[in-house]
Amino acid sequence: AAINGVPVEAHLGRSVREVLPDLADRVEPVFHAVLHRGEVCRDVEISGRTPADPDAERTWVSDYYPVVEDGRPRAIGMIVREITELRRSERARRQGDERLRLTLERAPVAVYTCDLDLRYTWEAGAEAQAPFAHAIGRFDHELLPAQQAAELIALKRKALIDGQPVRGELTLPAASGASRTWELAIEPARDGSGAVAGLLMAGLEITERKRAEEQKLLLLGELNHRVKNTLTAVRSMVMRTLAGPEEHEPLRETLVGRLQALARTHDLLAASGWQGAPLTALIEGELAPYRAPGSDRVDADGPAVTLASGTVSILALAVHELTANAARHGALSVPGGRVSLRWQVEPAAGGRGEVLHITWREAGGPPVRESASSGFGRQLIERGVTYEIGGRSETRLDPAGFCWEAWLPVERCLRPEG
Repeated sequence: AAINGVPVEAHLGRSVREVLPDLADRVEPVFHAVLHRGEVCRDVEISGRTPADPDAERTWVSDYYPVVEDGRPRAIGMIVREITELRRSERARRQGDERLRLTLERAPVAVYTCDLDLRYTWEAGAEAQAPFAHAIGRFDHELLPAQQAAELIALKRKALIDGQPVRGELTLPAASGASRTWELAIEPARDGSGAVAGLLMAGLEITERKRAEEQKLLLLGELNHRVKNTLTAVRSMVMRTLAGPEEHEPLRETLVGRLQALARTHDLLAASGWQGAPLTALIEGELAPYRAPGSDRVDADGPAVTLASGTVSILALAVHELTANAARHGALSVPGGRVSLRWQVEPAAGGRGEVLHITWREAGGPPVRESASSGFGRQLIERGVTYEIGGRSETRLDPAGFCWEAWLPVERCLRPEG
């Protein structure tokens, strides 16, 4: 009565069809089997509507057994369990699974599950991901060449043992001779108690991306080679053009020094794939000749920062000009002179963002002359800092020695982390 919404007294003396007409076609054959053949019918699932809620489809699972008297079935005993919500949940899950399957079929990624034995138990979107297609019930050593199977199994075992996601790439030979590459993400799948019950693996073929990256590296390598040859040719032209009279020597030395600074900058950028360069590497390239073991003539210190590619050549020329000036006229031109180079990231004036603050300070050198802060070298520094990087610089002829400071906006001069 509580289930179907009909009072108890309304059941008495009435048939199933009279009480529950919507369920009669399904229930009457079961009653007949129990009463006339004495059968026990278990787990009979019936769906329909009842007077309790005529607008809702409900589902029950029931056990029917005969009540025997004098050797004959006289009545029917029933155990009824409503499973409406369970079936709704199952339908929703199936619909969700179907939506996921359709989504994955249209996406370039394939998803798999494996049990603890690393047997594939489910796949979606794998039709185009040969040799992983039709993997259910199979193992990696059945699908892949021995070496690649061992690599993939090692990744899976690591995820199982560590209980943490792992990422990797898998390159497979193809019959055509061209290899294919997949990017893999593997993570433990856990049961309701939180224990690792298997693995979830997503695979994305990145063959074309890898080929594009290889082509890019090839082109960069060719570009690097040609730029180095060009700088070498220009350096040779300068040497030959300014060869001869002694009065050309300062100009020749200045031009060649700047070309060498550009060449060192090029090498730093080429080594990183033109992604930037560490500031310490740039400084070391310029100041190394003056940093003898045990000497305190040059003291450079600051946090590890990576310059953006567009900033490297500007700061390289700036440090070169400062070093060359100090070697000709300043602290590095006399035995007792010293250079201190400091840098740090600090809040910008007004609290808007951050700046890379660089300070070059000389001490113990000859008396500072105005020429130390003027000329083409100074123009290189100021134009680069102001117009190329968007920062500002300041030159001071302090009694203790020449000093140069720069404040460079971090968002333009440093490569973002990651």
